[in-house]
Amino acid sequence: MKASQRIEQDEPVSYAALAIGECHYAIRAMELDAVVPLLALARVPSSNDVFLGIGAPRGRLVAIFDPRGVLGCATPDRSSRWLALVRGHGAVALAFTDLDGFLAVNAGELRRSANDDALAPHSLQYFTHGPVSRRVLSLPSLLAALRAQRTPLRSVRP
Repeated sequence: MKASQRIEQDEPVSYAALAIGECHYAIRAMELDAVVPLLALARVPSSNDVFLGIGAPRGRLVAIFDPRGVLGCATPDRSSRWLALVRGHGAVALAFTDLDGFLAVNAGELRRSANDDALAPHSLQYFTHGPVSRRVLSLPSLLAALRAQRTPLRSVRP
């Protein structure tokens, strides 16, 4: 790898700072196409209990998932208002209640999470910005867990 391609230890990396209620997370901005408001959601019957439905932010159909249960975030049920459009994993979006902005974090500020942590393997690192600690989400692990959440198909009546 060329030196120009390496990320230096002190070079900041941009993270989307997202929350579900009082649970704070971060996703590397380069892993996302965008973070956009959730304007409309079409619910569809599914055997996946974390699949919220389908949306069309920016004119692109995406499957919208609620990561709350997989992440173990016991928070009152609040309506999701933001979508993190995932890059490189198909047409997938993650729903969050709040967007706290984008943060630049130096690699030296990242801390390793405990391996026995309930979020492992979905989050192996965290950082603290101001008074808030944020778990850095591993999208491949989280998406695999979300897609695997199956419950018996419930009939839906109009």
